[in-house]
Amino acid sequence: MFARSLAAYDGVVRDAIRALKFHGRRDVAAPLGRLLAGFAAHALSEPIDAVVAVPLHPARLAARGFNQAALLADPVARVMRARPLADALRRVRQDAPQVTLGAGARRANVAGVFTPGRESVRGVVLLVDDVFSTGATAAACAETLVAMGAARVVILTLARAILTRNPPEIVRAGR
Repeated sequence: MFARSLAAYDGVVRDAIRALKFHGRRDVAAPLGRLLAGFAAHALSEPIDAVVAVPLHPARLAARGFNQAALLADPVARVMRARPLADALRRVRQDAPQVTLGAGARRANVAGVFTPGRESVRGVVLLVDDVFSTGATAAACAETLVAMGAARVVILTLARAILTRNPPEIVRAGR
């Protein structure tokens, strides 16, 4: 799985994503989408056949009113001159939000969650999401897309979470 992210999930980027996702600030989607599209044009060297946004469960989509990944994916598809596929993947189960879970629990949480939608895929598919943390969601989507006929799935996100383990102990001289 090849994944590229525009920025670290920190500072102003984190604030903008949180404003979009959790505070309904759709006005930040267009500038973020343009930034991501510009990044994609320079960061991705292979031709892209289709662009797919990570889907939300219908209940979450209804509550939020929009899919933030889809808002980011649309300008990327235009810049990459690729088919935007709005219904290639479906999220069939809504469990705990990924943000509340650790890496192992995230993988279990998305197992079997994504199924094929009405649109078929082929060639190189660019999967777009807002944040890449452990890669569990992206991997589950990519697995489904490959099973549907994608030759390759490339992941593109606006931000990448910086995951750290417990910091190493500092060993002081003489101790």
